[in-house]
Amino acid sequence: MKLQRFLFAPLNFSGHTITLYDKELLNQLLNVFRMKHGSQFILFDGSGTEYLVEVEDFSKKEIKCLVKEERLGIVRKKKLTIIFSMIKKE
Repeated sequence: MKLQRFLFAPLNFSGHTITLYDKELLNQLLNVFRMKHGSQFILFDGSGTEYLVEVEDFSKKEIKCLVKEERLGIVRKKKLTIIFSMIKKE
């Protein structure tokens, strides 16, 4: 089973629990991916650390997740720079 990864910043902990309040993320987790009690997914905040979490409790306004594992995420060693050129309008 493939675990879904979601960007969520900032991650606020209370013990080993993360509570998510973001409406867009809640809609995606509950209605699109149909997460239920016990479902697992990965949260990351872009700092290089990701968290394997499990849905503990949910309602229409929040999801409480239990942090199962903390691990080093994907860290890019090269910096990407994007440059575009302006064209003349004739």
